[in-house]
Amino acid sequence: MKNINTRLKIALLLHSKEAGFAIVIAVSLGLIMILVGLTMTLRSKGDQVISSTQKQTDQALAAAEKGVTFYQNFFNANGINRHLVKYPDCNTRANQQPGAGCQDPTANPTPSQLSWSNLDKIPTLDNICDRNSFTDIKNIYASTDWKDANDPLDTDPNVQSSQEFRLVEYTNIVGSITNPDGIKQVGKLIVEGRMTPDNNNNINKSISRLEVTFPIRDSDTLSSSIPGVWIGGTADSDGTANNKIGANIFINNCNISNSNISTMEGNLEPLDDGSMPTVSQTEVQIPDVPTQPAVRRIGNPPNAPSSTNPFNPNSDRAGYIPLPAISGNTIITLPDESEDYGINPPKVPDSRFRINSHAGVTDVYVYKVPSISNNATIRIKPNTKVILYLDGDISDSVSIMCETPGACNPSDTIIFGQSTASDPKICINGSSSIDAFILAPDYRVGVASGTPNPANGISNFLGAVWSKGWGGPQCGSSGPNSNNSGFRAVQQRISWEDVPTNLQGQIGEQFPPEIDPTGSWERQEVN
Repeated sequence: MKNINTRLKIALLLHSKEAGFAIVIAVSLGLIMILVGLTMTLRSKGDQVISSTQKQTDQALAAAEKGVTFYQNFFNANGINRHLVKYPDCNTRANQQPGAGCQDPTANPTPSQLSWSNLDKIPTLDNICDRNSFTDIKNIYASTDWKDANDPLDTDPNVQSSQEFRLVEYTNIVGSITNPDGIKQVGKLIVEGRMTPDNNNNINKSISRLEVTFPIRDSDTLSSSIPGVWIGGTADSDGTANNKIGANIFINNCNISNSNISTMEGNLEPLDDGSMPTVSQTEVQIPDVPTQPAVRRIGNPPNAPSSTNPFNPNSDRAGYIPLPAISGNTIITLPDESEDYGINPPKVPDSRFRINSHAGVTDVYVYKVPSISNNATIRIKPNTKVILYLDGDISDSVSIMCETPGACNPSDTIIFGQSTASDPKICINGSSSIDAFILAPDYRVGVASGTPNPANGISNFLGAVWSKGWGGPQCGSSGPNSNNSGFRAVQQRISWEDVPTNLQGQIGEQFPPEIDPTGSWERQEVN
């Protein structure tokens, strides 16, 4: 009995010590569940933050991509903008930091300081007709301010946008790539995009930066149309004096009226291939006349250069052959290879002048003449090339044609008008013909009164005429009857291959470069 009581006491004692243990377990489990719940909640919130940040980053990247597209479209919009790929948006920035304010000089920048911020000083843009666009380029496209990604041309500072981009930097890398395809430069464009929360808190803005590069190649001048008539004067608005013109027409006059352009278009005649030419206002300027060479000199012995007596560069000098003024009923044939080579200077081709023609590279006979007038005739031998440096005028009944009709290309004869007199002219009457490529930037060229019956049976000028102006009082009248059936004052018969390479170079430099598709697309860290 005693043992039973003892066991009972021990059992009761043990039971009393276990009192409240379940509560402890329950509370512990509750705390664990609370911690797990808090952990899950915090993790969920973290995932939401990460998801939101990733979404904003993606949206900021999308804004940057919109910015890249905006500037790609800007470059490709027109020739003016394509010229700008050769210049940085800014050369000197505040604190030298990309995206900071530009400090390039706008009054007298040096060639190395030219940029979008002073694009009106860029030589190739000197003669742009639409200079109003310069203001937008400076204030909008060259600006590194944030722009509304959905309406980047909206410059209202009171309009807030949730998605924006800005130009950080555009640079032109010269000489980084050179290959047979003509790629000599690379444009590098850096654009940032961002999402802007409603509270406009800069700290919370998500920013993404993209760097895009694209190859730049020289313009393909030979793929464009070549003008048969190029009017380079800036003061005239009379176009081509109501004459019939079978040639593409380039005009450098910014002030010529639409009605004058329409009149010229109405007087266009078909080209040789039957297609209709065009009238275009262009910022590309007529090239300069190449520098006249020195007079030719032959040393001792003064004999004709030949295989046994070659041209000696130590004692001989290539150069032009002087001619007297040609007038009256004079008829001469060039080149005149019958001259006694004992007479200084002899007539031999000038190897310093070379022309890329359909026949290949050819040496040219170079002459200098004071004037040609009054029924004078110059006949050009087939399979030769002749350059005439003209110091004065060509006037009245003058014909310069192939000795054998149809056997010469009109571009085989080149006339460089280089008179320094006031208002020089190349004006012939309706029955005369000049078959040549005429480059006379300071001259007026045209057809004076006379029966429109050119000696070559095609046009008064066969080839091309690039001059200051057409017609006017220098030519005596506005030209012959424009309604005469079949009459053409000019018939174009020239291609880019006929133009001397030194002139092609002057023209090609003015054509805007070509932009290739994007070469690289890289996302960058933002400091």
